[in-house]
Amino acid sequence: DGDVDYLRVATTTWGQWGVVDDIWQQTETSESSVYVMKMTSFGNENEDDDGGAMEIVGSVNEIGLGERIYAVRFVGVRGYVVTFRQIDPFYTLNLSDPTAPEVVGELKIPGFSNYLHPISDELILGLGQDADENGSTNGLQISLFDVSDFAKPKQVRKYTEDNKASSAAQYDHRAFRYLPESKLLILPLSTPHWNWDIEGIDAFDGFVVYDVDESKDFKQKFNISHFDSGERTCWGEDTLPSRSLVFNGDVTTLKGHKVYSSDLDTGEVQWDINLDKGREEGDGAYCMTW
Repeated sequence: DGDVDYLRVATTTWGQWGVVDDIWQQTETSESSVYVMKMTSFGNENEDDDGGAMEIVGSVNEIGLGERIYAVRFVGVRGYVVTFRQIDPFYTLNLSDPTAPEVVGELKIPGFSNYLHPISDELILGLGQDADENGSTNGLQISLFDVSDFAKPKQVRKYTEDNKASSAAQYDHRAFRYLPESKLLILPLSTPHWNWDIEGIDAFDGFVVYDVDESKDFKQKFNISHFDSGERTCWGEDTLPSRSLVFNGDVTTLKGHKVYSSDLDTGEVQWDINLDKGREEGDGAYCMTW
């Protein structure tokens, strides 16, 4: 991100492999770094003409050796980095001195976060995947990190969805919606299609509203299904991205070819639109009944 006169960038350098003494082996371990670069001021006659190049004035290296970055968030003079291979190191960084950024704290926990969202100066909401000790993912994970002691971050809340469930908000922050006053989190959620025929696994494709009040355990408030068994569905390039909007006490969710408006308190559906209704094949889409 950009912070006044500086640009801060987090990056991973991949591990390298090669032949050493006739043996194929790893020659360099992957590592992550945070660089701070001085921004160029264009049009300033008092500055030398450097062609717009930015100078690296500070860096911190060897973050998460053998792993790669999954999430980064810079907030003022603080930074947060998540790396992952089998476990999830959550790092806190002091960025107050652009010439000497430093790792201050580290927390090792199973799973990982793809997206980090500060909800206060001391609390960071994380969205990612739960995982076992071998790094195999189980399903969506919502975490809450307490960074009041910046050198000793703690995971104080955790909620998981099983059945390999995932959310588009892990990779697209525009699909993520947190309501600070009601402390509700609205996320798109889906289970893999290949699991839908397995007995005992509930198929789901839609949105979930979570109660993420930090004073108590996280839980589902209600869900909004955008999928109904036996319904005719079409696939094509013209599809709605996963988005949610909140106004007048209602939440409107958009996903695929459907739009729903639901009461944010009760979850009762107020109205819906199915863009596949009456649609026929041959207009750039493939349609079938589940």
